[in-house]
Amino acid sequence: MFPTIISFYTENTPYEKEAQGLATSCETFHLSYEIDPMPNFGSWEKNCCFKPKYILKKLSDLQKPILWLDADAIVYQKPTLFETLETDVALHSNLNLPENHPSKVNSGTLLFYPTPATFSLLEKWDRETERLLEEDPEPWDQIALRNALSKANVRIHFLDSRYCRIFTKIQTEEELKNSFFIHFQASRTLKKTLNREVVPFWDEQEYIRQKKLNLRVRLDK
Repeated sequence: MFPTIISFYTENTPYEKEAQGLATSCETFHLSYEIDPMPNFGSWEKNCCFKPKYILKKLSDLQKPILWLDADAIVYQKPTLFETLETDVALHSNLNLPENHPSKVNSGTLLFYPTPATFSLLEKWDRETERLLEEDPEPWDQIALRNALSKANVRIHFLDSRYCRIFTKIQTEEELKNSFFIHFQASRTLKKTLNREVVPFWDEQEYIRQKKLNLRVRLDK
């Protein structure tokens, strides 16, 4: 059984259009998905830190494997790995980085199975995000996840970069061809809007439009 793809986006922001792209890509491969609007909690960082709460509720409600993808990602091709995988959690870890590096764990693609160990991990992740929010107004949810994983007794399957390919880092046609999920990292511009910094709306839209246009051109070759 392929996991249900889940995600959320901040309502009344350009992220809504990004989420539509994710939904369309799921429909292309006939994949089950649930993508929900969420209010703006005050900043891009706080919105991201809602992630463990959201995932915990989805896993509890669905009681089946779920695959979190950031709202600005797309399914490029359907992987078969998830249909036979036996684990609690699957994620990508940057093996070349030290254990305490903020980017050690990638939280853009996360697979969870409804096991007691997984629920325990998600609860630890949620508590850790709350703790970091008390110390820092701009914490990264992936740092909280990294910290929670270090204290959890959970089976982890480490995904390679094909499962969380960053669009701007695709260097060759072979890398593109072998990608399963592509992340557009719209946060590089859109988080300025969520944090109420002055950024022309058209600039953000043009940035995203050009990235997706470039991808389509490469696909058509």
